Amino acid sequence: MPTSKLCRVSSARLFAGNSRSQVFNGVDVLINARFGKGGVLTGGLSTGQVVTDNCGTPDVPVQFCNTTLPWRAHTQVKLAGVYPLPWWGLQTSATYQNLPGRDRPASYVASNGEIAPSLGRNLSACPSASGPCNATAIVTLVEPNTLFEPRGNQLDVRLSKIFRLGRTRVQGNFDVYNVTNAADVIVLQTRFGPTWLRPQTILAGRLVKFSAQLDF
Repeated sequence: MPTSKLCRVSSARLFAGNSRSQVFNGVDVLINARFGKGGVLTGGLSTGQVVTDNCGTPDVPVQFCNTTLPWRAHTQVKLAGVYPLPWWGLQTSATYQNLPGRDRPASYVASNGEIAPSLGRNLSACPSASGPCNATAIVTLVEPNTLFEPRGNQLDVRLSKIFRLGRTRVQGNFDVYNVTNAADVIVLQTRFGPTWLRPQTILAGRLVKFSAQLDF
């Protein structure tokens, strides 16, 4: 019979101090179920919201010192199942996960020459308030936690069979990782320019593997 567990965290303060604080509100739903003739399904859903206040921290720009990581960016679905097939002693298993896409930040390296006209002086990193200076400043162009990559999906499956030879046990496995050959972005270019948002690392492509385990 299936069972489930619901856990709600209404307001958990992850850390707090004189200059910064972080509060988490979330819900976890866990599933542990048995079905059919020996099937097992486990997993669940986790979601939440994180509010971070760094407005009292000197090295954090005031513009985006208070940020909220929305519920959709914290929502994860993970499931794992095992089921014995009725043929030749085979057993199949699968894992599935649906994860939030990573954020799409954008920053720009502005030179002193670009900033000084509107600032009315050189950057503080310059040796003098006026005159030539090679100092730069990194400017955040997009409010944090507002732009995200599409949600990612990954499905892995396994087919296995156990052979017994006296006291020896051999388990043969046939695995397929990333069955759908998803190409979710893991790392991307965050510096604004011609290559902004260009993927630098993506989820590994579909992989087929044969393996065996010997116990004696």
